Amino acid sequence: MAEAPKYPIELTATYWDKKKGGIAKIAGKTGIGDLAKKAEAAFKKIKWTDFDKSNAVPTASNHETLKVVKDAQKEQLELHKTLVTPAIKAIQDLAFKAADTTKKFKSNKAIPNDSVKIAEGINKKGLELSKEMQFDSAYLKPFADRLTQAVTDITKVIAGHKAIAAETAKYLEEMLKGAAAIKSLKTPDTAAWDKEVKQAGRSVCNNLKLNPALAKKHLKSWTTKFGGFDLGQLKIAEIKDDAARYKAIHDMCDLAIAEGKILKPDLA
Repeated sequence: MAEAPKYPIELTATYWDKKKGGIAKIAGKTGIGDLAKKAEAAFKKIKWTDFDKSNAVPTASNHETLKVVKDAQKEQLELHKTLVTPAIKAIQDLAFKAADTTKKFKSNKAIPNDSVKIAEGINKKGLELSKEMQFDSAYLKPFADRLTQAVTDITKVIAGHKAIAAETAKYLEEMLKGAAAIKSLKTPDTAAWDKEVKQAGRSVCNNLKLNPALAKKHLKSWTTKFGGFDLGQLKIAEIKDDAARYKAIHDMCDLAIAEGKILKPDLA
């Protein structure tokens, strides 16, 4: 990765005061010294490491973490606007003044060529530095790109979770409809349960595993209470007494409907 911009000695007032030497009396006041002081002061206000928002890139992908990353993007832009942009302007003002001074020096035969080159060098260094400080520069762009990529990645995951939630909602409706149908039967059996509830319920459970937020909130309850929606595993199929078995199946339907009502709002 590129290094953070460094303020070159050629753009300091100290450098100019030292180099202008004997030409001062000939050239008169150029304004370069004052502008160099302003440019250096503006540059020193910048803490380049503040643009590194790596700690804002989360391991989780949800609406909360997306906001964190977008806030970090805003902070980067605000930092550049409030600190870097003014510094760039100050440095460019210095560079343009140096360019203007170069022309004046060239038109004055009393000023040696070495002095012309000093002014030219200030102009060159100033333009180079101002370019290095742009938001899309080799140093700053990777920081911005990382956040942009994080937004893309998180948004993609959220979209995937949304699609999973929509599919889960479909399975849930099938399960609730099936549970209601079995509730209306006086003598429900394993075949009816398997047809109306089992597969849809399993699909709900499988989809919950694909969404971390839903899994954390609901999966344990669904897996422990429904045992894979298998009446054999739930030890309901082995109940010998018909009335007791029918009631147990109806009770499971009630439980499925109750858990479905709890889950449904989170799938919206």
